[in-house]
Amino acid sequence: MKITKLVIITHHFWPENFLINEIALKFKKKNIKTTVVTGLPNYPKGEIFRKYQKIISIKKENFNGVDIIRIPIIPRKQGKFHQLIFNYLSYLISGFYFLRKVNFSNLFDHIFVYSTSPITTALLGIYLKKKLNKKMTIWIQDLWPDSVKNTGYIKNNFLIYLISVIVKYIYKNSDNIIAQSKAFKKNISKYTNKKIKIVENSHFNIQKKKINIPNEIKYLLKKKYCITFSGNIGKAQSIKTILEASEKLIDHKDVHIMLIGGGSEIIYAKNYIKRKKLKNISIFGPYPSGLTLDILKKSKASLLTLKKDKIFSQTIPNKFQTYLFAGKPILISADGEVAKLTKTNGVGLISKSENAEKLKNNIIKLKKFSKIKLKRINKNCINFYKKSYSINMQVKKLIKIMENE
Repeated sequence: MKITKLVIITHHFWPENFLINEIALKFKKKNIKTTVVTGLPNYPKGEIFRKYQKIISIKKENFNGVDIIRIPIIPRKQGKFHQLIFNYLSYLISGFYFLRKVNFSNLFDHIFVYSTSPITTALLGIYLKKKLNKKMTIWIQDLWPDSVKNTGYIKNNFLIYLISVIVKYIYKNSDNIIAQSKAFKKNISKYTNKKIKIVENSHFNIQKKKINIPNEIKYLLKKKYCITFSGNIGKAQSIKTILEASEKLIDHKDVHIMLIGGGSEIIYAKNYIKRKKLKNISIFGPYPSGLTLDILKKSKASLLTLKKDKIFSQTIPNKFQTYLFAGKPILISADGEVAKLTKTNGVGLISKSENAEKLKNNIIKLKKFSKIKLKRINKNCINFYKKSYSINMQVKKLIKIMENE
């Protein structure tokens, strides 16, 4: 069935920086009337953005032709366990309460759930599906319950069991289940017998206005051999590995690591840097996607780290596609899928998760690469991105799946 009207259920949306922002705009350009149901923006700093702080009911707005229905939520604050629970539950409670008052008649003919953490966001989609007898597609971006267990947020086995029951219920009530990688597909199949499709993530950039690189970063890019990490600075990213590697690089005065982003481990990272008196690592941002991309393009290499765990070895973080688009060598400190792709396609150097010594050695090794070798890596990055992760190609795949359910 051809889709002409779509509702997107997502925990995060513009002005927060997420792939779904550009996906929604692409749907709209395909002549699909798109409405987004989301909360009040508060990621990654954990505080409601100033413009939205006094909102206590539904707020409707428009983002470049995409209609938005916002529901009030409790912000995630520093991302501690109890704070995330309040954030997740407030989205659901607020959604069930306020969406009853919205007239969804003729507003959409399909439901699309963009499922980052928490997967429970999909329960709002199921509510609309059952109420209006519509089909629902879910695109899995985070593997629950495994990810919450392996980040250490939840250690109680009974709670993990309850979450797995909810996950099975969500998959049972989804008409299409889409994984963001082959490894994700394998994990999801533990909780459902349904057919699982694959659509990988893509690079995104909805920043329209050019923003100049801050002077402090300009100076570092000009004077130092800069390695740049961008995105969420959280438990899953094994930030400690980067901090330890920077400590081991103390004698390499020209090397500087930049962390651009925000998240639950930002305070830990700042305290570590201060305690160890590290001068070769800095934290900036978070910045809009376009500015971050400009910094990545001017850096010597991009950096991607993940915690040592089976679940994260199955993950291809969104930043991987952005790094490919930037065209610079990618330093990987991770196991599994993303390391395999990096090695197979010749786009960087890999080391095992949480191995700061090997990461340090790879940075030193990369510095010795010839211009010819670096040019080859640049070409590999661009070609691999165009072949596998072009956003226009991914949007076509998503629409085809929804229309052929």
